[in-house]
Amino acid sequence: MYLVRNRKRLSTSSTGTRKHIKKLAEENDVTRNAVTVMLKYALNKIEQSFDEEGNKK
Repeated sequence: MYLVRNRKRLSTSSTGTRKHIKKLAEENDVTRNAVTVMLKYALNKIEQSFDEEGNKK
């Protein structure tokens, strides 16, 4: 599954990703962990909307 592989890549944050997460956290007055949780939740919702072939359910 394409989206699942990307989730693994997302969890192994690069320096650029960390900077973006930190910036989002500062802009929204939340912790970096909260931003990561929100991103994982959003990705999960997207994955549930598509089947294995990438077609919308």
